[in-house]
Amino acid sequence: MATDVSEESDKRGEIFSDDEFWYKLDVDWEEVKEEFESEQSDDDTDSEEDDDAADGPETIAEALLYEFAKGKKKTIEAEHETVSIFVSTVQAKADTEVRQAMRSLYVDHQWSLKQKQDKFDCDQIESVLSQLSSDGTVVREEVNGDYDILWPGNSAIDKEVRDSEVTARKLLKTEPVIVKKSDDGRFVVRGANKSRSKIVDRVRANTTAESVEPNRKQESVSDRVHEALTEQESTFREHFKIIETNYTDSALPSRPNLSLKNSKGLEDDLYELHESGYLPAGGMSGLSSFRVEDVVYGGRHKIELTHRRDGFLFNSEATRKTDEERERFERRFATIADIEFDTIYEYGSADKRYLLNQILSEDYDAYQLFYDKLPDELQEFVDDVLKTDDDDELELVEEKKCQECGYEADPDAEECNDCGEEQFTDVRATKTKVTDNAIATKINYALKNISPSHDRVDFLSFETTTRELTKERVSEADVKIHRDRGDADLISRRQVFFAPTGSGARLQRFNDYMLEGVYVTYGKSAGRQFTGYGSLTLYDLLFNEQADTDKLVGNAVYSAVTGVQDRIAAQSREANKIAEKYLAITDEIDSVSNNKDRLKEYFGSGNYFEKQVFYLAKYVFKRSERWGKQNKRESDGAVIFPQQNRDKDRVLSFDAKLSYEEDGYNFTPSEEDQATRYILHDNDWERLKVKTGDNQLDAHILLSQNFDEDKFRSMADSIRSHFDVFTDDKVTTTIGFMTLEALVELFKLKRELYEYQGKGDLVTDFNRFFYEAATITEDRENYALITTEQIDEIDRKVTRIASELGDDRLRPYSPAGRET
Repeated sequence: MATDVSEESDKRGEIFSDDEFWYKLDVDWEEVKEEFESEQSDDDTDSEEDDDAADGPETIAEALLYEFAKGKKKTIEAEHETVSIFVSTVQAKADTEVRQAMRSLYVDHQWSLKQKQDKFDCDQIESVLSQLSSDGTVVREEVNGDYDILWPGNSAIDKEVRDSEVTARKLLKTEPVIVKKSDDGRFVVRGANKSRSKIVDRVRANTTAESVEPNRKQESVSDRVHEALTEQESTFREHFKIIETNYTDSALPSRPNLSLKNSKGLEDDLYELHESGYLPAGGMSGLSSFRVEDVVYGGRHKIELTHRRDGFLFNSEATRKTDEERERFERRFATIADIEFDTIYEYGSADKRYLLNQILSEDYDAYQLFYDKLPDELQEFVDDVLKTDDDDELELVEEKKCQECGYEADPDAEECNDCGEEQFTDVRATKTKVTDNAIATKINYALKNISPSHDRVDFLSFETTTRELTKERVSEADVKIHRDRGDADLISRRQVFFAPTGSGARLQRFNDYMLEGVYVTYGKSAGRQFTGYGSLTLYDLLFNEQADTDKLVGNAVYSAVTGVQDRIAAQSREANKIAEKYLAITDEIDSVSNNKDRLKEYFGSGNYFEKQVFYLAKYVFKRSERWGKQNKRESDGAVIFPQQNRDKDRVLSFDAKLSYEEDGYNFTPSEEDQATRYILHDNDWERLKVKTGDNQLDAHILLSQNFDEDKFRSMADSIRSHFDVFTDDKVTTTIGFMTLEALVELFKLKRELYEYQGKGDLVTDFNRFFYEAATITEDRENYALITTEQIDEIDRKVTRIASELGDDRLRPYSPAGRET
C-alpha cells in the first residue's frame, strides 16, 4: 500500500521533504518523488495479480537515499560496507545526524571526482573562510572538521513554478567548491574549473592566505618522457603499459592533433611513429596527456600535463580514487620514471614553438617569462612584430578582472559589463599588441622563396605580393596549377590569399567574398584547422628547419582551392533557392511595388541582394571577384576570364540593383553619376591594369530583379554622356543589362554542364559565349542585353559542342554544386 509522503515527513521530520537540501546533493527531489509515487501506484494496481513483484523502495526516504547512492558506491562502501546497510543506517538517524552524514559522504565523493586543486597557507583558516564569505558573494556551509562547501554566488535553487506545478527542472545557480582543511594552517580547494577559479580569485584578492606554489626544478625531463613513451624495452615498460596518448601537435603534413588509444598497449605504434618522425620533435609543449596501466599492481591512471606560463606540471587524474590510492601511484611512478608530480619543470629550448606562440598570444606575463629563453632569431622576430610607443617601449594594455565572472575590464570600469558585479582585482598590465601587418610582410617575404608541391597537382608558377583586404594586409599569390589526368591536361589560374591569424578574429572577408584563403596561424590560433580553407602555422613557415615548407604551402594552397568550391556550392544553392522563390511570386503578381512587403522577405536590402547575386556569379564563373564596399567608388564585383597571358585577361564588372519601383529600376541623377564614376574608377584601377594590360573594362553590367526594358537605351545614353564630362579619354567599355531571371538560368545551365578537359575545353566555350553576349551590342547600338533569351542561345551553342564530344572526354564539372 502506498505511503503518504506528507505523513512520513511528519514522522521523520523535515529532512526528506527539504527539496533544497537534496538538490545540493545532486538529487532531483521532485523527479524522485514523482517516480516513487508512480511506482507505488503501479504496485497497488498489480499487487493482487502478482505477489512476487520486484521490490522497490518502500518509502520516499529510501528512494532518495538510493538515488543519492548512484555513482557513489565506492565512497559509501568505504564507510558502510554495502549500499543497503547505508540506507538502513541513515534512516535510523535523527535529522541533524542525517544531514551531517549525507554532507560528509557528498564531499568525500566530490573530493574524489575533482582532482585539480589550489593550495593555500594561512595563520587562521577559520578567519580566512569567514572573511571570504562575509560580503555575501560566497556562501559557506561547514560540513565537519575536515571539509567545508563554498558556493560562489547564490546557492539558492533556480526553479520555475506555475499553478503550483514545477514547470522546469530545478537547478543550482552555481556549483560547489570543496575546501579541505588541515591542522597546519593549510587548506586545499577543489571543484569545477569555473567555480574554483571564482573562489581562488577571491581568496587571493580579499584574504591574507597565500598560494602554495609547487616545487620547481630547472632540469629537462623531455628525454625521460619520450623514452618512457617510445622505447620498446625499458624499466618503465616492465611496470607500466601505455594505453593512450594525446598530442596537441604532430609532425604530420598539416600538424593535426594526434590521439592514440589501445587497451592492449601502444608500444609498437609509438615506436614506429617516433622512428618515422611523426611525433612532435623534442620539448614537452606538444604532449597533452597519456594513460598508463600498472601491470604489477593493476589499475589505470591518466597523467595530464598542465601547461602554465612559467612551465609545466605532471598531474595524475585519478577520478574516483581516494587520495591514498592516488598518492601511492604517484610515489611508484616517480620512482620508476624519475618524474615528480606537483613540480614545475621549465620549458627548454626544444619548446621554442610553444614559447613563441605564447608570446604572440599577446600575454604580457608570457613575454616576461619566455622572451629571454628564445634564441636570437626569434627574439629579433618578436621585437619586429610587437607594437612599441614613441619611446620604443612596448605598448601595454592595462586591465582589471571581475572577481565574479573573470571578465577583463578597462581600468576605469565601475561595474562588470558581463555580470554587473563591482568587485575587481587590482589594475595591472596584462597584454601586449601584435602588429599583424608586420607579420603579413614577413609571410610574403617567406612565400617568395617557396616552390609549392603537392601529390595531386603541379604548380607551374607561384608569384606573391602584399595587398590590403578590409584594412588588413595579406599576401596574395597568383598560382598556375596543372592537373595531369592521363588523356587530358587541365591548367587553371587562381588567386590565393594568405592571412595572418593570431589572437583576434579571423579575416571574415575570405568567406564573404568567397576567396581562396590560407590562414597562417600563430598565438592563440596556432595549429587550428579551418574547414573550407588552407591552414599553415607561422612557426613552420618561418622557423622550422625540419619542415618541408614547399609541401606545407602546397597542401595549404590545395586545401584553399578545393575548399572554396564546397563553400561556393553551399552558398550558391541557397542563393538560387531564394531567387527562385522570389521569381515564382513575381510570376503570380501584377505589380512589384504593390507587393514589395511580401517580396522583401526574400530580398530585404540592396546589400543582401548584392551578396546573393555574387554567390550565383561565383558558382558560374570561378574567377568572379567581389569588389565593392559601402561608400567606396567601385563596382560590386567583376567576372574575370583568364587568358594565356595574364596581362590580357578580360574583365566584366557588375552592379546589383534592387528596386521595388512601379516602373522598374531607373537612374536618378546621382546614380547616373555614380555608375559613370564606378566605370571610370575601375578603368583607372591599377589592379585592373595588371589584369588586362590596359585601363578599360570590357563591359559594365547592371543586374536587377526589376527592369523596364524600355529604359535601357536612355540609361545607357545617360552613362555615356557623362563620360565626356568626367574624362577626355575614349571609353570603350560596353554598358550591359542583365535580369535576375537570366542569372538564375545561367546558374542552372552551368550546374548541368560537363567540363571537357584539354583543348576545346567546354567551359572555355561557355565563358566565351557569355562574354560575347555581355559585350556585343548588335542592333541595340549602345548597350548589351542578357535575358533568358540570350541564355537559351548560349545553351544551344554549348549543347551543340557537347554533342560532338565523346562521352569518355567528359567529367562532372562540380558534383557538389549539382546537388539539389
